[in-house]
Order: sequence, then structure tokens, then C-alpha cells
Amino acid sequence: MDKLFDDTLFIQKERPTKITKQQEEKMFINLAKEVIKNKYSFDGEETISEDLKGLSLHDNGFEKAKNLESDGNASYTFDGEFIDWLDGMDYSRESILKENVKLWVKSHNPQPKIEKGTKLIINESLNFFLKDLRKDCIVYVTGVNMEQAYYTISADKDNKGGCILAFEKVEFNCEVSE
Repeated sequence: MDKLFDDTLFIQKERPTKITKQQEEKMFINLAKEVIKNKYSFDGEETISEDLKGLSLHDNGFEKAKNLESDGNASYTFDGEFIDWLDGMDYSRESILKENVKLWVKSHNPQPKIEKGTKLIINESLNFFLKDLRKDCIVYVTGVNMEQAYYTISADKDNKGGCILAFEKVEFNCEVSE
């Protein structure tokens, strides 16, 4: 079937690394609805949504609860379930981003240039926190995910998993080693 227009014009050229403002607004409203549904608060969606927007993505559920208690405009029931919920609320953002990446992959169809099992030498650090992913280290491609266009790499060639990195990051920062 022929397309009426080129839909790749509406999808950004680079891999999405964050969700859109509109997606974020909708996400916080949906999270606020969950808070009300689970009876963690009986205040309005807008108030709860604004409170949730003020939380740090890097805090755990307990830290988020402390911030809501001290800085939130709504009233909340702080129990173990709510703290667990707060701990996992960032999963919503990750899920939306994952779907954005899938759409980007479907639109642009990036192809891997490196095969599973290939030995690589890292030219530029891939992750400053992991010593196995720093400059001059040897790593192996232990997997290829076409749906989200990423490689799984590890210093252990027999590893079934490893660190997940975008095709373009690995291809730009590594070279094949013999």
C-alpha cells in the first residue's frame, strides 16, 4: 500500500533520549489519577500532578515521600505501598521512552554494523562508571536487539547479557579488534 506522505518527516532523525513535554504532562496526570485511585491522596489531579513533577527522578521512594511531606501541596497517606509506588513511578517515563525508541527504529530502520560475538576495542569511554567500558578495554558484542537498535556488550565473551548501548554509540566509539 502506498503512503500518502513520508511519515519519517515527523520522527526526529536522532534516537530519542527523553520524552516530549506533552507526553510528560499526560504521564503526570495519569500518575496523579493512580494516586487518587489507590487512595494515597484525595486531593485534585492538578495539585498531585504538580507535586509529582517536583520530585527528583534519582530519589528512591522514601526520599520522594519525604519531599512530598515537606514540599507537597496535597495531603498524602504515607504507607509502605505508597512508598513502593513512588519508588517505581519512574517506570512510566521509561516505558514511554522505550515506545518512542521503538517508533524511531520502525521509522528509520537502523541496521547493526557489528555482529554478535565480535571483539571490540573501546576508543572512547562508553561509561565512566564501569571500568570494563573505558578507553582501551576489550569487549564483545553479546547480543543485538533490532526492536530498539541496541547492542549488549560485555568484557566476558561468554556472557549472555551485558551493558545495553545504542548501535550508534558502540559503532562510533569502538573498532573491531582481531
